[in-house]
Amino acid sequence: VPVVGLVGRLQAWKGQDRLLRAQALLRERGQSLHVVIVGGDSYGLSPEYANSLPSLVERLGLGDAVTMTGQVPDAGPYIEQMDILVNASDPEPFGIVLLEGMARGVAVVAVDSGGPSEFIEDRKTGSLARSGEPAALADALEPLLSSPALRTSIARAGYERFMSDFTDASMRERFFHQLDQLRADRQKTGAPAGKS
Repeated sequence: VPVVGLVGRLQAWKGQDRLLRAQALLRERGQSLHVVIVGGDSYGLSPEYANSLPSLVERLGLGDAVTMTGQVPDAGPYIEQMDILVNASDPEPFGIVLLEGMARGVAVVAVDSGGPSEFIEDRKTGSLARSGEPAALADALEPLLSSPALRTSIARAGYERFMSDFTDASMRERFFHQLDQLRADRQKTGAPAGKS
């Protein structure tokens, strides 16, 4: 059974409830999956929401197919056990957890808004849901659940994208290239280049 995970603080905007509802829809469509929700109510920001999730799992009849870890010091070992990592935040300013999944060779799914749409190419380096609504998440997940080959292909391409663009070395290289470009542009226009 594919393991689908979501890593993040238990807050409504992160969308754990929407992923659980998407899981229920997928189950109705005949898809088997186990959802792992990694995270807790950090800093007591949303205790009501955090407390609502276990009862939602029971109401949806998913008790045998959901694991909630609570707060953990390091999500990495959990991500490594996932077949698909979901970011259900809508909108998501960036989505560093998606890069963590890509770096570990895990297929990622995110909402097509905000940061993720800047670095995920749909159906190539990840899968983009049209919104954070449960049906949209289910639609984005279903092809990956149905095709281990597609999951593997997306995971591999996501890993390659991470290695080419998001390692410390590649980000430093881009940063210094931009500085050199800025310096060259200023020299062309005669503007002072600034102090070194």
